[in-house]
Amino acid sequence: MRGAVSPVSTRQKALDHGVRIVPMRVEHMEAVRKLHEDLFPVRYRDKFYHDILHAPLHYSLVALLRNEERCTHSGGSSAANATRENAIQASIARDMVVGLATARVQIKDGSCAKLRKGYIMTLGTRSDHRRKGIAKRLLKAINEILEEVGRSTETLLHCTTTNTSALRLYANQGFRIMALLHDHYHFHGQSHDAYELCYSRNESTCCGLHEILSSMSRMCCARFCCDRKNGRTAEGKRT
Repeated sequence: MRGAVSPVSTRQKALDHGVRIVPMRVEHMEAVRKLHEDLFPVRYRDKFYHDILHAPLHYSLVALLRNEERCTHSGGSSAANATRENAIQASIARDMVVGLATARVQIKDGSCAKLRKGYIMTLGTRSDHRRKGIAKRLLKAINEILEEVGRSTETLLHCTTTNTSALRLYANQGFRIMALLHDHYHFHGQSHDAYELCYSRNESTCCGLHEILSSMSRMCCARFCCDRKNGRTAEGKRT
């Protein structure tokens, strides 16, 4: 209810580390761009940033930390006479974006509900605010939005095979490995393998995190055997 303030216990504030999860606003864009550049090796185009805020079936959240150093007021009269928009701007100026989550719903073949799939595009937190449960809260919140608002039956995402901390987070939140994608990403001058992960109500469609190494080993072995069968060495040259 607008204007209502729910009491928050001291213990809950401590658990949240003073961070709240809110929908992204246009005023957050500059900080969101900067955080994407700092966190991810992939460089996103202007269309990406436009879509996460304005495109249909796109959802974006930010984790905001109250910046106490910027919360001092010169006087009560100006605050009392400020418009609601000015109050919002002042609140944003006092907050620091320490995490983000962006996602979209993909619809195939029209409006069939079973073909509505959520896809988490980016998720991350500032390096100096990790291990506080922020990424976990963002992941849970954006996944709930995809299911409840976007009406998706499952959520997909991609993660590099070497990002073990992220893989552990996804596994703990119910995501499972669906496939190993060779050379899915290209950054820092080289290609990188990735996992496709899935969160679904139908657990039988996904495999567990404990199968990552065996799954990767099987796929790499199959790829090697295929190369040998075709008469190629690991360098891709004919033997």
